[in-house]
Amino acid sequence: MRLRFVGAILVVALDGAAAVVSPNMTPKPDFRATVQQHLAAIQQHDLAALLRTVTAGEALPLVLPNGQLLRTRQQYVDLHKEWFAETNWVFTPEIITYTETPGMANALVRVKMEDLDAKGQRSNARSNYLTLTFAQEKGEWRLVFDQNTRIVETK
Repeated sequence: MRLRFVGAILVVALDGAAAVVSPNMTPKPDFRATVQQHLAAIQQHDLAALLRTVTAGEALPLVLPNGQLLRTRQQYVDLHKEWFAETNWVFTPEIITYTETPGMANALVRVKMEDLDAKGQRSNARSNYLTLTFAQEKGEWRLVFDQNTRIVETK
């Protein structure tokens, strides 16, 4: 009886070890790649790509630079749909830091925003910090909180 028990444990252990190295295993989602996809979607004004990186849940708090708080995913979608319809802006992100845990992760991003005139010339440069918080949802990283804070340059 004891030998069968040890044998069963060995089979389970070996089976688990085999699964760890299996080439068919789905890799753990890459948080940093998800952040890059999220930022690229904004740069490209691509709402469908952006929505692939945000929560499927109803709540998605977004704090705007003026302090206004949007609370729902639908408000987030509506704001970005309207913003992406405008083609007279450029969004240039720079990752400052990443903080990762198994279930939640955060990216602090400095963003330079510029307006484009009819000739494609850039003007009205301004900078913001984005605090993007992602959580695991069904094995994928999804945005669950977004804070956009204007950087006031001191002279």
